[in-house]
Amino acid sequence: MRLIHISDLHFGPLYDSEVGESLLTSIQEAAATTLVVTGDMTQRATRSQFIAASEWLKRARQHVENIVICPGNHDIALYRIWERVFNPFQLYQDYIHPDLDQVFHGTDVTIVSLNSVRPLSRLVQGKLSRKQFLLTANAFAKKHSDENKLHILAFHHPLITFQKQDHHPGLDVSWQTISGGERVDVVLTGHLHDSEVHLRHDEGTGKPMVLISCGTSASKRGRGKDEGRNSYNLIEGNRSDLVVATHYYDREKKSFDMMDEAHFDLKTASFPSRSQSTVASLARDA
Repeated sequence: MRLIHISDLHFGPLYDSEVGESLLTSIQEAAATTLVVTGDMTQRATRSQFIAASEWLKRARQHVENIVICPGNHDIALYRIWERVFNPFQLYQDYIHPDLDQVFHGTDVTIVSLNSVRPLSRLVQGKLSRKQFLLTANAFAKKHSDENKLHILAFHHPLITFQKQDHHPGLDVSWQTISGGERVDVVLTGHLHDSEVHLRHDEGTGKPMVLISCGTSASKRGRGKDEGRNSYNLIEGNRSDLVVATHYYDREKKSFDMMDEAHFDLKTASFPSRSQSTVASLARDA
């Protein structure tokens, strides 16, 4: 399994075309089979921004076999109230993907991508529905999987936030509720514009899970330690040896370089190895 995780490109006035072009080059060179996009392809959900985002995705599709994508809160109208109330996802579905929720079954991974955007409530925090819980539980059920197959959840809003961002408190729901108790190995999110990689353990079951938040991959909206920076994650391996490598854009080289790398054994909940530059909070949360 080898996939690239990107997020928050924000096509529009804050999109950085130089970074976006370099990101396409990185996707081509990575030779990943799957690209996962966790929302906010646009800044203000206008038709012109969706057209630009769609053209970029068409170019990215030339380098991967599969694209799994979900909407972000910026992918619906903010000020066009009539559209936001009565047809909030029409442009997204016209230009990005007709399905707001997706299930992808690969030979070594199952990915469930969910729409966490609610146009009329919890726009910033996000929310999921019971229907989505049932979809996830069925996708991760044993009849569709085996012990070695990775189970990945993807949505725009984070389950929890690791740095204090009062306006981004995260989804108010546990992973057990989302998956109906079925195993979840990795959760991919965006929204915060600040990259994080954390190993968590469920207090009840002791099951390990890696939470991965992608920074903004091609916009000028980085926050926190990622202010002024752009990143993506390259994720590969299996449940026994999962490698998460975070790549940051180097403006002098005009290319993305790997900065942080972590190896996880999700079967034994241990770290086989970690690079020196891996986010320090990994050790605190293990």
